[in-house]
Amino acid sequence: MFAAMIAAGAALFLTGCGGGDGGDNPPANIAGTWQGPFTLTYKGQSVGGTTILVLTQDGSNISGTMGGGKVPTSGVVDGNSVALVSTSEFTYTWDLTADGDSMSGTFVVTGEGIDGQMDGTVSLTRVTAAGAHAEQGAGKGLDLENAAAELLKKMR
Repeated sequence: MFAAMIAAGAALFLTGCGGGDGGDNPPANIAGTWQGPFTLTYKGQSVGGTTILVLTQDGSNISGTMGGGKVPTSGVVDGNSVALVSTSEFTYTWDLTADGDSMSGTFVVTGEGIDGQMDGTVSLTRVTAAGAHAEQGAGKGLDLENAAAELLKKMR
């Protein structure tokens, strides 16, 4: 519920700032499967791994999943600026910039048991176009959802 309110607030904010269909900043096409490395830091400890986002797009509205289809994700795109929220055990709030088949930026992780927030960086590459699917690569480290849980466990 809280994540839905954040996504709705972000959508209203971007619409009020010229985002959305017909605005000054037409939305970048970010539909497809995105995969790449991340680093997640919490209280001086860091972990890394690989994450995957599968996104569909309707104008400036984004929906999809994180983590190979496990974590619902929604948000908005305004020009090349992408604001997403993924919600599971934790809430992942993404602030990304799209550039063709590359997308990078920061994210924060909040939720029960986290004192403050975890901070992350990510660099994604579009590995398939909309409608196609890619599997999360084995042997490339932790996926983002497991990384957040592991980092929290280390700090207890």
